[in-house]
Amino acid sequence: MSMLDKIRQKQGLPPRQVAEMVLPGGDEPRPEPIQEPTTDPVPKKPKKQKQPNLPAKQTVTYACGCATTVKHIEGNNCPSCASKTRQEKTRHQNEQRLSKSRLPDGSTFHAVYDAAKVLWTCTLTLASGQVFTIEGGSLSYVHHTLDEQYRTWAATQTA
Repeated sequence: MSMLDKIRQKQGLPPRQVAEMVLPGGDEPRPEPIQEPTTDPVPKKPKKQKQPNLPAKQTVTYACGCATTVKHIEGNNCPSCASKTRQEKTRHQNEQRLSKSRLPDGSTFHAVYDAAKVLWTCTLTLASGQVFTIEGGSLSYVHHTLDEQYRTWAATQTA
């Protein structure tokens, strides 16, 4: 059976008929020879065997109308517990972020832009008198670098 016949069979169509060809100068059509391929160029893949006694897929439908399979939610927390876990995680992250050392009270930050050099010169002065100075092309870079300098200094002070 040719590939075309296989496709037609999958589509629910009958196999193709022998095409007829009319030769010029002749009134009677004669059958066109159809050559079937002798070997299948693509090796057939072995069919997967179905696993017996598998439970039917069970679905859960939420109040909003969304449906999911039980397999998908198996091992996960229910939506309210998942929400509580997410809130705890967020609260913990916020606490960690806030627990990082902040600048001491009375610290000042001074920024000056030099248009000729296209640079920001920034100074961070702590109430204790410690001074950090940096130059950079953007305030974002300068803030980040001053923060690193301060945290490095603060770590050596507490150690």
